[in-house]
This record gives sequence, structure tokens and C-alpha cells, in this order.
Amino acid sequence: MRKIIDRVKGFIQKHPNYSAAAILGILVLIFVSPSFFQGRFLAPVNTFSFIAPYLDITTQMLPWNHLSAEIIHSGHFPFWNIFSGNGLPLMANMQSAIFFPLTWLFYIFKMRLALVLYSFLKLWLMGMFTFLYLRELKLSWYPSLIGCVLFAFCGANVIWFLWPLTSVILILPLSFLLLEKYFNTRNIKFALLLAPVTALGLFAGHPQTFFYIFMAIAAYTIFKSFSSGSNWKKSILHCVMFGAIYLLGLVISAVAVLPFLEYLKLSANLDYRAGFAENPFFLPKSLFLANLIPDFYGNTGIRNFSYLLVPNYGELALGYIGLSGFVLSLFAFGKKMSKTVIFFAITAILCLALVYHAPIIYHLINKLPGFSLNYNNRLLYLWAFCLSILAAIGLEKLLKGEVNKKQFNYTWAGFAFFAAILILINRLVTRSWHFANNLSWHTVNIWQIIMIVAFVINLALAYWLIKKVSQKKYLIWFFALVVVEVVIHGMFFIRTSTPANFYPSTPAFEYLQSQYPNGNYRTFTYGDNLLPNIGTWYHIDEINDHDTIYLKSNKLLKQSVANYNYSPEYTFDEPNLNTLRFLSVKYLLYPVKEGDAILQKYPNDLQLAYHDNSYDVLTLNNVLPRAYLISASGSTDLINKLQSLMKDPNSQSITPVNSFDLNEDGTETINYDSANSNYLITSDNYYPGWVASTGTVQDILGLRAVQINSGQGTTVISYHSNTFKTGLEITVAGLVVLCALFLIV
Repeated sequence: MRKIIDRVKGFIQKHPNYSAAAILGILVLIFVSPSFFQGRFLAPVNTFSFIAPYLDITTQMLPWNHLSAEIIHSGHFPFWNIFSGNGLPLMANMQSAIFFPLTWLFYIFKMRLALVLYSFLKLWLMGMFTFLYLRELKLSWYPSLIGCVLFAFCGANVIWFLWPLTSVILILPLSFLLLEKYFNTRNIKFALLLAPVTALGLFAGHPQTFFYIFMAIAAYTIFKSFSSGSNWKKSILHCVMFGAIYLLGLVISAVAVLPFLEYLKLSANLDYRAGFAENPFFLPKSLFLANLIPDFYGNTGIRNFSYLLVPNYGELALGYIGLSGFVLSLFAFGKKMSKTVIFFAITAILCLALVYHAPIIYHLINKLPGFSLNYNNRLLYLWAFCLSILAAIGLEKLLKGEVNKKQFNYTWAGFAFFAAILILINRLVTRSWHFANNLSWHTVNIWQIIMIVAFVINLALAYWLIKKVSQKKYLIWFFALVVVEVVIHGMFFIRTSTPANFYPSTPAFEYLQSQYPNGNYRTFTYGDNLLPNIGTWYHIDEINDHDTIYLKSNKLLKQSVANYNYSPEYTFDEPNLNTLRFLSVKYLLYPVKEGDAILQKYPNDLQLAYHDNSYDVLTLNNVLPRAYLISASGSTDLINKLQSLMKDPNSQSITPVNSFDLNEDGTETINYDSANSNYLITSDNYYPGWVASTGTVQDILGLRAVQINSGQGTTVISYHSNTFKTGLEITVAGLVVLCALFLIV
């Protein structure tokens, strides 16, 4: 045993980076290991019984990845989603992350393997970049390893490892690493690499997170420029140089950003969210306890305790880095604090001030031009990064004997007192809450007592091990404690799916699939029995959608269908059958009880097409086709006629086309025979970039209209995005400039 230990120590001393990479890789494998058995998928997918925060994975990320892969394999580019909400942009919504390298795994491998590789590489790279950054700060191997483990498995990363947010977070330690390497070596190549890294952050698919991350990177750039020993003139030149490099990164990202900005300009959600007076996921200060005891309010991976609170659980515990990591960060402070410690301390405090609405600071920053602190509670991932770095520095000081006994005991006593006060406050507040899943206060009380006891045990064990951490024989035991606190605990957040419940099929779904593309009619889903945008996965053309941005014109059409919430996702209201007819909705999917009720209410409009133990599939009669001809003297006359047609979809006032063929990339081939000059209408969302081979595609009531001449003809309506074309040209130009700069230096 002694020989094995000596060999391991020798390998670590000889290959510190490789050994850290191997250890981190083993930990990530442990984290994703629940998916290794019984053919399980590393995704919390259950289309029949979902809970937040997993809804977005089920209805957005995986369906978009799945559809993008299919379109790419068919030889097209994934511009458009034909299966959701009358057709919506796919690439331009950003969260599809078409250009992010880790997303490409879904295009290369089957879904189960792609999920494992995607998750493994994201967490492993997150940790390795943090480790290399800490080493660049001249920290020794062990504290650097602890710091990288703390951040790789912090609350944000273990809860949201499948979200695009964590893809953006990936560039945070990488950018800090490149900045530190540049100022340590003055090698311009490290600075130039920040340009593609900046572009990578935008390609990752979450602009809001990128904005926060970039603000932190910019602050660190300024900090290093003025604290690196240069005079003020050189410091300013450094800021200008890095500003130009970051600008080049934005130029390289143009292929993704310009189509997104076009979509954002047409967004209904932008106006909605900008109108918030307060953060809708505002976290009261007392909920800071979630960063110390994340399971105090439940755990998304444990049945019945997923949701004890009203706020989205995925927003609460993002800043958790383990009890040991939190305490270690406190030891970074003292009489001999470095400038780096001060920077991370200020950044961490500023994050808390913004998340928990500290007076003055929050309101001042929220009033700055371009700043909106709605959903700013997600800044906790930046807090977690700062604390992970400070924890590594604090551990380094402990190992070097720079923390005296008095400071050590006072720090622990202060932390324990602070935690006790928070626990007491939350226990008192919890009694007044209304709990999910019909939980009683008695049940929640037992749960929270268990959490408190576990916290106290963790506190005592961490105190004992950290007190002895300077003794080499305890290093491995302290490392094991950290692994339990963040890696093993993080595994409780994971929900895997068996092959049977990973987008499971039902007889009703299979019936709807068999009817498509016959006529290319759409489906309306009542309630949440077929989640919005899930039709993207099943190839069911679903009128309901779950798009983060979604179109204003789409919202106006949906409002005439039923009382949707701010995003046209799902409704429990009775739909307007005439509007459904107008939008080519032939099928209605209902739970049996509700389906029988509406069938009895509208026996002349609806028929039962299919029935199983769970669902009724109803068909609506006199539905307008996906494409038809209508005569009008001009745009105003056409709008009036379409508005009348929406109220009374009389098929006698239109002329059906001879044929309508729809490709998976959204291209439509329409054959028609028109006695007069008419307008060709398709019940698809209008969007800039759609062009017709026989005329101009116009926006009429949010739908596509093409003016055609009399006689027989064929028109092909296809997507040709000018913003994508322009963005691609700008991106290529930016890459050429970057390559030229590398060659020059």
C-alpha cells in the first residue's frame, strides 16, 4: 500500500496537470454514473409528470437538439422549426446553440451517448480551466484541485448542467486563465485567444448569462491592467488592446448574434420581461440559507420534496460550494490580503447585493443604461466562482501556517453563529408557507430537522478535518469530505430517464403521428397533457409552443385561440374553434374527462377520432387547409377578408391549392390553379427571410401571403436569411483578421 501511495505522489509531482485532469475526470464520471445502468438517459425527461426546473430541458433544449440533428442529417441548416407554434425560428433563438462545439455532440452521436459526453466534457472543462487558473495564480497543487472541484460541482453547475447557462459559464474560468497567463508571460497569443473565447460565450446560447459573465471578465481585465505593475499609460493601453480583442470576439460571433437580434426585435417576450418592476424570481435575504443548506427547501431529485417554495427551486441554491468551501473562503482574508483576494471579495459581495436586493447598490446598478436586473438571482454562479477561488487561497494559507489559532476559531465561531441565526429565521418563516404536493407542516418539519442535523454533523466533521489539514495524512480525508459535499450531494439533483419514460409514446400520440403529414394539419393540446413544443420531438405539428422569445404576431394569433399566459405555452381554457379552423388545427388532444365534456358541448363541430385510457383525440370539421387562394383588391382588402375568415372560416370563400408539400427545413412547394390574380395564403408565421419563387412574401395578420397571377403555377417558399448571410460574412472576416494577427505575432 505504501508503494502505491508513493507512486501516486510521484506521478502527481511529475505530472501535476495530468493527475488533476484524471482525478477530476473520475469525479465527473461518478457524477454522471446514474445514467450508466439499465440504458438510462442522463436527462430528467418525463412528459407526463414534470417539475421545474426540468421543464425547459424537456420542452426546449432536447427537442431543439433532436430536430437540429435531423435537419442537418437531411442536408439542410436548422433555421426553422416547423413543428411548434405555426413555425418559429430555431437557430435564431440562441438557446438551440447551433454553433457551440459541445452541441455538435448531439449531431454526431445517439442521444444517450451525446448526453453523457455533453455533460462530462462541460463539467470536466469547467473544473480544468479553474484548476489551471489557480495554478497560474501560483497556488500549490492541492488547493488548486480543491478549488476546481468546488466550482465544477457548485450548485449552479450540478442543477443546470444541461442548460445553455452553464455552457456560457464555461468561458469564465477560461477567460480568467488566459488573462492571467498573458500578464504572467506578456505573450500576446494568450490575449488574442480571448477573441474566439468571447465568441464561444455567445455561441453557448444564453445572452443574459453572457452579459453577466462578460461584465466580470471586463472587470478582471481592468483590474489586471492596473495592478500588474505597469504605469498608468501602459495600463490604459492594455485596456484599449483588450477592448479591441473583445470587440473582435463580438465580430466573430456575428453569425449567431445578428439573426438573434432580428428575432429579438420581433419578440413579444422582450417587452414583457422589460416591463417587470421587480425581479420575478426575487429571493428574500433569508433564503441565503440555500447556499449553506441547499436541501432545506427540498431537492429536485427527491420525490415530494422537489418544491417546498413558490420561487423556482433551480434559482435558490446556485451559490452552494459545500460547507467546507464556504468556510475555507473566509480564511483568504486577513492582514496579508493580496489584490486578487480583494477583487474576488468585492465581486462576491456585489453579486450578493444584486441578488438579494441590497439597498442603494441594487437600485443604482439597475438604473444604469442597458442594465436590467430581472432574473439577476442567477448571479449566484458568479458568487460560487469567486468563493471557489477564495477557498483555494484560504486553503493555501492554512497549509502554509498563515492562519493562527485565534483567527481559526473565531472564523468558525462566527460562521456557526451566522448559520444558526439563518436557520432560526427560516424555521420561523417556513411555518407560514403553503407547501406543494399537499405536504403538511409536520412532514416539512421532520425534513428540515434532518437537514439541520446533517448540517451540524457536516460542520463538526469539517472543523475537525480542516483543523488538521496541514498534516499530510488528513489531506485525503478532507478531499473525501469535499467530494461528498459537492459531488455526491450533487448527484441527488440528477434525475435520469429509463428508455420507457424518455419521451414515452402513447397510442394517442402514435395516432397523431400517423396522421402527419396528411394535409399537414396542426394539433391543439389542452392543458399540459402534451407539453408545449414537445411536438418537435414527436413530429406532431403542435400549435402550442414554448419559445423563450416568440413572435409578437404569433402571440396575437394565439390570443384569439384562448387565454394563454405571457408565453403561448399551454392553456386550460376552452379554445375558440373558429380560430383553430383558421390556423389549420384539425386535431385536439384532451384528457378523457375533459375531452368527453367538450365533445358533448360541440357535437356538430367535433368528432372522436381516437380514444385510449388516457386521451381523447378529437377532430374539428371544416378546417381551412395550410395553403389556399383568396381574391382581394389589395392588402387592406385582404386583411379585412382574413379577419372575417378568422371569425367565420367559410371554405366557400377560398380556393384550395392543388398540392402542398412541406420539407423538414420548412421549405414549402405549392401547386395551384388560379382563375384570377389572387393571394396565396399559408397559415404559417411570417418572418423576415421567407421568399417565394413567384413573388414577395408579405406579412398579413402575422401570416404569409404571396400575390400570384392567374393560371396554373408552382411556387416554392423557402428561407433565405439576410441577417445570417451578413453575419456569416462578418464572422469569416473576423476569423481572417484573427488568423492574420496570430501570424503577425
